[in-house]
Amino acid sequence: DYPCNSWPVVTPDGRSVIVPSGSFVANPATVTPELLVKYRVNPWEMQSFSLALGSKELETYGEDEKTAAIRAFDARTGEPQWSTELPPYGRLAARGDEEGIIERLTRGTRPECLPAQFG
Repeated sequence: DYPCNSWPVVTPDGRSVIVPSGSFVANPATVTPELLVKYRVNPWEMQSFSLALGSKELETYGEDEKTAAIRAFDARTGEPQWSTELPPYGRLAARGDEEGIIERLTRGTRPECLPAQFG
């Protein structure tokens, strides 16, 4: 099973509790010193490399894909109702974090969202 890194929700009829669970994402490769050193690149080159890798990014870095599931439980008894595995996520950072980090750092705004899997 996966860690619960987000908030469960109760369905409008009150019968079910839906629980998202999954791995945390990481900081973008652009600001990950170990990757900059390993690939001997500057942040702009690392960003281009990371984005070019797409869903193969984690595999390229020798890391496992991020996994996740959504599970439903009976709100009264806690008995499982259903579960679904989501497709693995192969990127290091959350969608949009790598794409905009240099611009946000330059503007002095919050550089990344860094949400939980379902943030």
